[in-house]
This record gives sequence, C-alpha cells and structure tokens, in this order.
Amino acid sequence: MTVTEPCEEYREAVSAFLDREGPDPGPPHCAGCAGWADQARRLGDEVGALAGRSGPDLSDRLVGAITASGPPGRPRSWRSTIAAAAAAAAVAAILVGGATLLAGHHAPPAAQVSQVAGSSGQNPNYPGLVQSPAAYPEPDLTLTDTSGRSLNLPLASRGRITLVYFGYTHCPDVCPTDMALNASALSELPPSVAKEVQVVFVTTDPNRDSPSVIRQWLDHFNSSFIGLTGPISVIHQAESELDMPLSYTQRDNSGNDASSGGYQVVHAGYTLIFTPDGRAHLFYESTARPSQVATALEKLAQRGFQVAS
Repeated sequence: MTVTEPCEEYREAVSAFLDREGPDPGPPHCAGCAGWADQARRLGDEVGALAGRSGPDLSDRLVGAITASGPPGRPRSWRSTIAAAAAAAAVAAILVGGATLLAGHHAPPAAQVSQVAGSSGQNPNYPGLVQSPAAYPEPDLTLTDTSGRSLNLPLASRGRITLVYFGYTHCPDVCPTDMALNASALSELPPSVAKEVQVVFVTTDPNRDSPSVIRQWLDHFNSSFIGLTGPISVIHQAESELDMPLSYTQRDNSGNDASSGGYQVVHAGYTLIFTPDGRAHLFYESTARPSQVATALEKLAQRGFQVAS
C-alpha cells in the first residue's frame, strides 16, 4: 500500500510523540495509519519496559545505536522504522531474559545476509556457536582506527582473543543487535578473562562510516570496541580471505525510511572468534545467547580451541 504525504506526516508526528519531541497527534486519519500507530505505540511500551527486567539493560544501547544511524545532523527516529524497532526490541528482550516478548513481531533483516562459505557444523565443546569450515588465518588487514591512526589487525590482536565483525553503522537491525550481543557477552566474563578479549568492528560502508561516526556508534555498546575503516578494496580483500561473501550496496526501495541515506549494505552477519594463535575456528550469529558466547570465550582463554571429540 502506498504511503501518502498525509500518512507520512502523521507517522512523523507519532514518532515525535513517542520520542518525547512533540504532542500526541491524536486519532489516525486512515486504517493503514491506525495499524501502524498501534504497533509503534506497543513497541514503545515494550522496549521501555525492558529497563525494569533483570539482567543487563541493553535497550538504551540498541535504541541509541539505531537513532544514531541516520546521516549527520538528521538522526533517525527509531520508532519511525517499525522493522528496526521490532528487531531491536526483540533482541533486547532476548538478551535480558524476555525471549517471548514480541513473539511474531520480529521483522526480517532489511538486507539479507549470507553466511560463511563451505561446510560448517556444531562443536559440542561450544554450544550455541558454529565451527568454521576451516581455521581461517587472520587477514593481514591494515586500516584506520577511530582515532585516525593506522592499525594492523594481526599485530593488534597478537596474544589476545579477538572478535571480528564486518558491518556498518547505518544497519537498521543486524549490526546493532550483534554488537549488543558482543557487549553483553563481555559483561558476563570475569575481569581476568575480559582483559584478554577485544572486539573489532570493520565497516563495510566506508563511504558513510568515518572514524568519528564509528566511534560514536560503538560507544553505545562498549567504549573499548575497536572500529576500523578504509578503502573498500582492502575490506573486500579481507572478506575474500575469510571466505565471506563480498559486501555490496543495495538501493533502499522500501519507502519507509529515507534517513538511511538511500541504500543499505548486504554483508555477512556473524562474529568470527580469532584465538591468540591468529586463527578463527568458530563464529556465531545473533541467535547465540550472551551466556553461550561468554562460556566459549572462557574455555578458549583457559584451554585454547578444542576439537570435537
């Protein structure tokens, strides 16, 4: 159904109200807007309720990351994009223990992702994670970090467990949920283990992801996370070495969110774990629970990678 200009104005008014930036616009003027407003208000109530649940409160981090993903000077109203709000609310609910919240409302990712190439499988030593089809060596990747300095990934990772994720800050769903998962998993680690683990975010959208943009976005999750940007050819080379599908841009034809900048980036949606030997034996997606990731990281720190018996 086509969204008319009056509908757009009404939805913007509802978004402003839910963001506490304007008055309640009152009853909708059409059936389509009535359903949209009902869902938006319900999501607002459910995400707001997450803060009162037990466990780490990641709702603000998710909402903040989605809000910050608009172009400079024009932040996105997270509630104005129902798919993004639903994804954030559903994953935040899972992370804080409310797995049944929003059942049936979790929208699919706006840009479908492909997974690691080749045959992969389960390793009973690491429940919830996936064993890679090969022990991928860390690519000799040199990019620019969020302070503007050159950083070589293998050198920066030497002797540490390094979680590497390829994504982009304008991502409406997969990237903020995966980074929130990483933040939550690290928060569950004992300090002695946490200091041995680092998270590295490599942008697949260097056109929009400047060092300052990445830094502001990552700080919603954990200020220790490392962010890297640079020539897309260098990023594609690293993706290729890791058997990842090459990321690419895709025009946003949804008509629901012009603030995305007109395009999305299709990219691999999983986190690779590089052990101190510089190889990735395991990866995980947003379906993994923070406790499962934390348990796996503890085992890797204590005993190294263990093959399935």
